[in-house]
Amino acid sequence: MRLAGRPGKDPVTRVMGMVWYDRAARAAGFVSPSWFAKHVDKEVEAVFIWRRYRSGERSPNTALSKSRIQKVEKLVPGSSSVFSLPFWRVLKREQLSLEEIICSIDAWGDPTRTILLAGGYEKIGFPGEYPRSYEEVLSQLKEFPTFETLQAIVLLLAWADAIRGPALWNSTCDFYRYMIPHFIIRAHVPCHEDLFDVVDDFARIREYPKANLC
Repeated sequence: MRLAGRPGKDPVTRVMGMVWYDRAARAAGFVSPSWFAKHVDKEVEAVFIWRRYRSGERSPNTALSKSRIQKVEKLVPGSSSVFSLPFWRVLKREQLSLEEIICSIDAWGDPTRTILLAGGYEKIGFPGEYPRSYEEVLSQLKEFPTFETLQAIVLLLAWADAIRGPALWNSTCDFYRYMIPHFIIRAHVPCHEDLFDVVDDFARIREYPKANLC
């Protein structure tokens, strides 16, 4: 794997900016950096700045960048919502409560919400009335290799931390690696190479020592 970002730059913030640019450019009609320079900065010379956003060389974490985010939001409504996605907080090693995780998943709607919270499409709930194994839950989720599912994987890892569940953590790590080619082939996961770098760094199998019976 490549190193995510330059030394001294937070790789999650860097990728967050790349995803923001990608989503905004697609929503605006697959526009180029020159389009942003013309419509946001009102000067063609600013094109190099937008190229740096696209490549991740520039992160949108300065006062001037925040002004650009607001201007892009007016041109492409909803583009700034990328920054409020809960899975970024998890990738930055912030611990979310179980309530926050469940509320975040619940806000997505179908199919993710149904699979994880409302009993799935086979009515064998997790964490509902009828217990399911992690494998049964993930086997339904694998049918939807979307950006939302990638976010769900990261939130499931946060869920595993919240409940101190090593089996859920390692099962989800295995599932993430199984899904990588499906994310690439069957769906658009923005900036997937750079995004997978930061998820790879987080979703690592954990070895849990056996208890000393003596």
